[in-house]
Amino acid sequence: MIHAKLMAVTELQQLLVLQDLDTRAEQLRYRRSHLAERSTLAATDQVLGAIAAEAAACERDRAAHDKRQAEIDATVEAMRAKEASLAGQLAKSIVPKEAETLQAEIKGLHQRRDAAEDDELAIMEAVEPIEARLAVLAAQKVPLLAQRDLDAAALAAAEAAVDGELLAVTAERVQAVEPLPAGLLARYDKMRHHLGGVAVARLDHGTCTGCNMKLSSTEREGLLASPAGALVECEQCGRLLVR
Repeated sequence: MIHAKLMAVTELQQLLVLQDLDTRAEQLRYRRSHLAERSTLAATDQVLGAIAAEAAACERDRAAHDKRQAEIDATVEAMRAKEASLAGQLAKSIVPKEAETLQAEIKGLHQRRDAAEDDELAIMEAVEPIEARLAVLAAQKVPLLAQRDLDAAALAAAEAAVDGELLAVTAERVQAVEPLPAGLLARYDKMRHHLGGVAVARLDHGTCTGCNMKLSSTEREGLLASPAGALVECEQCGRLLVR
């Protein structure tokens, strides 16, 4: 599509310069978000996260064992106190039947206390491998934390390098915009928004570099016949074409 309004050839070329700068800026922003250093840091964080999750699970298991052991300790102490009380009563008892009952009760308490102490021993044995695993995880975490600091520093340096390039492109864009008419610039910005960031394309041997579609012979003839400063849109994608 050829518009009647003519632009200075230099303005069309300047518009292409602006498009190239905007495309470069988009590429830089994409590169910044897909830096290899970012993936490296994410991988280290993933390993650290897995270690933290396993350590948290171990801590929960140990806490459950500790709670159970505290409950058993309290029960054992209560039984010891009860045994001592019954033993005191037995020492004062002068009734055979009562003494027999007290002895049976003391024996039962002693057996239950022995069983509880066995449970305590089992808990201690269960906690040992948990503590051993926590020690291993803590040891694994130390070098990974140091590596993460290096990864984070590398990412910051890579981001700073891209940011420097982006800053330079932004400064160039400010200069590129200055000579362009406000109406043409507004149209360009609107087209970029609707055309995936590319509003202006080159015509390369009869092909639009915006959509990579070859123009028909009729379109090419029309372009060749149009004035040099005419605003020409690609019939396929609608982008402005610069010959």
